[in-house]
Amino acid sequence: MPKLIKNIESRLIDELENMIFTEGQELTLRSLAERAGIAVGTIYNYFPDKDDLLKALFQREWSNVIAEIVKELDSVEASRNDQIRKIVGMIYSLSEQVGRTLPQRKTLLGGCKEKGAFRLPSYPHRPEGWFWLREAFRPIWNRVFPDSNIDVDRLTIMVVSIVPRLIFLFPEQGEENMQFITQLIQRGTKENGAIDGR
Repeated sequence: MPKLIKNIESRLIDELENMIFTEGQELTLRSLAERAGIAVGTIYNYFPDKDDLLKALFQREWSNVIAEIVKELDSVEASRNDQIRKIVGMIYSLSEQVGRTLPQRKTLLGGCKEKGAFRLPSYPHRPEGWFWLREAFRPIWNRVFPDSNIDVDRLTIMVVSIVPRLIFLFPEQGEENMQFITQLIQRGTKENGAIDGR
């Protein structure tokens, strides 16, 4: 009788996350399958290729950060500036974590889809990854800037793309980097009709 394993998708992403974040192991589908206690072919029933694994991990990582941001914003009455700092800080923390696991992620990205002779960028770097992220963050920014004409989609893309660059360029200046991003947001929102510090 075949062995029934519950929540295989979730388990695969759990093991993938452990391999990358905790143990820094090189990812192979064979090692992932062994860790999850399934056959390699079973992975393909849930994730047709490594790009789909990356998509699931990306969305889970960001969903967890967004849930933490919402929890933090719900926990205490804070000024707009403090809310911005909290949001930037949590995005910064995830980006630092991603930076520490970059070699393993590059291995993961190495097996992503190819179409014809052209190699597609991995999911987070394709438009659908940005669209997902933009939609996921929209309720948070709308909460911080409820009655303003801020382009929250552009704000998400700006913050999420500039944080890794600052971490790469100035890895020892975390506090200064976060302050710089916070000031950029405050300056931009002030110019676009949001009153600073509300």
